[in-house]
Amino acid sequence: MKQFKLCIASLMVLAMFFTSCSKDEQSGLEDSSNTTSISFGAILNDFNATRAGLKQSLTGDVPECSDAVPAKVRVALKNSIGDWVAGKDGDAGGFIEISAVSNGDGGWMTNESDDLELPEDTYSLEYFAVLDADNNVLWIAPRSNDVYGPANFAAFVSDPLPIEIELRVGVKKYVDVEVLCYDQRMADEYGYLFFDFTTVDTITLCVFGNYCNEDVRHFPARFSLDAWTYSGEPIDPKGLLLTNGAITNATGFYENPTEAFARPLCIALPDRPGVDTYYIEINILDFDGAYDAPDGLKQTFTITDAEVLALYNDNGNSTYYHFREGCGDEPCAPNDADCDGIPDDDDNCLNSYNPDQLDSDEDGVGDACDECPGYSDGLDSDGDDIPNGCDLCPDRAGSAENDGCPLDDCLADSDGDGIKDCYDQCPYEAGPAENNGCPVPCITDTDEDGVPDCYDDCIEVPGPESNNGCPKNNGQSCDTAWMFGDFTWTKKDNDGLSVSAKWGWAELFTVSSQDGNSFNIYAGAGNNKIGPEKLVGTAIISSSGKSITVTVTADDGVDLNTLHIYTSDLKPETDAPGQFDKLPNVDGINDSNPSSVSSNVYNFTYSGDGEFWVAVHADVCRD
Repeated sequence: MKQFKLCIASLMVLAMFFTSCSKDEQSGLEDSSNTTSISFGAILNDFNATRAGLKQSLTGDVPECSDAVPAKVRVALKNSIGDWVAGKDGDAGGFIEISAVSNGDGGWMTNESDDLELPEDTYSLEYFAVLDADNNVLWIAPRSNDVYGPANFAAFVSDPLPIEIELRVGVKKYVDVEVLCYDQRMADEYGYLFFDFTTVDTITLCVFGNYCNEDVRHFPARFSLDAWTYSGEPIDPKGLLLTNGAITNATGFYENPTEAFARPLCIALPDRPGVDTYYIEINILDFDGAYDAPDGLKQTFTITDAEVLALYNDNGNSTYYHFREGCGDEPCAPNDADCDGIPDDDDNCLNSYNPDQLDSDEDGVGDACDECPGYSDGLDSDGDDIPNGCDLCPDRAGSAENDGCPLDDCLADSDGDGIKDCYDQCPYEAGPAENNGCPVPCITDTDEDGVPDCYDDCIEVPGPESNNGCPKNNGQSCDTAWMFGDFTWTKKDNDGLSVSAKWGWAELFTVSSQDGNSFNIYAGAGNNKIGPEKLVGTAIISSSGKSITVTVTADDGVDLNTLHIYTSDLKPETDAPGQFDKLPNVDGINDSNPSSVSSNVYNFTYSGDGEFWVAVHADVCRD
């Protein structure tokens, strides 16, 4: 886009400004004069599409863009106290007009004006327009509070009026002004103005729709529309907002007979050099007296500038993009099996309605029918119809219910109960085959000490219930201990783990709020009942990047016999401590000889996303 510059200077340096106000001149150049100067760059956008229905909200009909020769510029400025410069009141229709002449390079610039000699101050550019010899406005700079036609075109430019300009003595200041082919609103300005200007097209998209109720009766649709530039990201497609809020089409009823009608909704879209793609969102609304539409009903699509122009007819008017909602019985066009408007030969989801043709992973299969999002559906090394990206066994044919692996490819037995994991309904809890590998109800008492095996920490050696079924060691009470956490193993608690019937805890650790926190370790806390008499130590957990540090310290008089620690991004699926260092995707440890006198420090790793699971188990004895 070619930019022009608006230069403001004193009569003393006029000749210099005619030679130095070029498009390549840089801002901030100092000179020794006592006068001030401003330069404005402009981009002129030609609204050459159909605009019969477009009105300007404040000053009447929007003029057609034409090939008329620019003859003058109208401007308006306010000073820092809000007074109109040169007494030209834009609100009252007063304008400063400066004649325009060819610059000899295919563009235009302005002659000098006595009204535009300015003292040092902060000014506000309130109005800027280019006119022909018959006072027809050819181009105008949009304002942030002006609405032109069906869209607020202030969203089409990066810096709509008013523009604040700080003008200091001896400085040539350049300010870009983007202008559109539209009608005027205000007037007045000050300084010597010199312009080069050219045009950039905009195009018109018109949309019309049908809504079908549950009886498949067609109605003209009442709808609102938002438009953005397309970001290029299917997951987050909204780029620059072009409509400054949803626009609703006109609807009503004819009389004699009474019939509902709706008008097409037309919006202007910027048509820059190269390919422009727009993202359109249509919300189908209730049409009182005609139909009631479900809440939240919407359609979206992307469309390019070339596709918009293809809707134009031979007269240069825009025919409309026609959408249908709920009209499922509508016969599809030939060679369009899913009625999405995309010919079968070009449709990336032949039997799935997807007019937007979004294909996030660019594998040639649209999101609407993608079997393996994020991976190529066409890559299937073992030919089992499960794409490699979603196949846990990409080199061995298997079934979808086994994630692409063969059913007989079953080697692991995580809980050591003799039942392979792929057949074990409780792969991390030991149980008999007659119970599908899951533990039986807690009734067995192998050592006949009155403590059922599921609560007995010493299943084959009798011991008192007060010591969790274990014998006392040299007068010491030996117990199982767990670090306290927010989640319990106990299924009856139903707090997110529900792993077994045993007591104990795990913690979902959040680095941002818990880093360096100390957690108590309790022993013999059956039914998760804690108290100071059951406290046997502490665990301090910290993390940096992908590293986790767990520091375990026993209280005085407590002997640590073994330590088991679980850390992982994955939620624990077993409370069997002996498995913590053997499970896949788990960084764990089994320390059979921890120190009871000094701290035990262990280091682990995880993904580094700021959240991980941790569980600490110990076998302890105490007086």
